Parts: sequence; structure tokens; C-alpha cells
Amino acid sequence: MLVLLSALLILSIYMLVAAIQADAGYLALAWIVLLLVDIACLCGFTVINPNEAKVIQLFGVYKGSIKQRAWWVNPLTRRRRVSLRIRNFETAS
Repeated sequence: MLVLLSALLILSIYMLVAAIQADAGYLALAWIVLLLVDIACLCGFTVINPNEAKVIQLFGVYKGSIKQRAWWVNPLTRRRRVSLRIRNFETAS
């Protein structure tokens, strides 16, 4: 997904510059919209640190949890951090 979104970002910037130079207003507007959608999709990348997980919620509805290192999820979701660290409490007897 990172390669696809990066290629789309480069292509949309290049085509936006070409449309502006050709004085094509509607075509430039279309490339601007595509560029904004691409930037919004880039916000869907999430990185999970060791001993952590992320809970994914879409408009308050639980959609799952992820434990992998890096992941792409829907940019409209809320990602909440959950600690998986083991905590021990020892007392003297």
C-alpha cells in the first residue's frame, strides 16, 4: 500500500504541474482532488510499538485489533493504543 500511495502521490503532483502549465483548469482541479484523497489515505498508516496493540474503531464500533509492526487501516477509524506489557506486583510475605 505504501508503494502504491507513493507512486500515486508522485504521479498526481507531476500531472498537476502539467495541467497548470497547459492551462487546463478542470483537469488541474481533478488532480488536486486526487492529491488530497491520496494524502488522506496516507494518514491511514499506523505503527505499533513492541508490547503494544491498537484497537480499531469505526464510528465507535469495534472492528478489530492489530499487533503487527506496521499496518494500513481505513483513515476514518480511530486507533487506540493498548499496552500488552506484563506487570507483576510482588509483596514481601
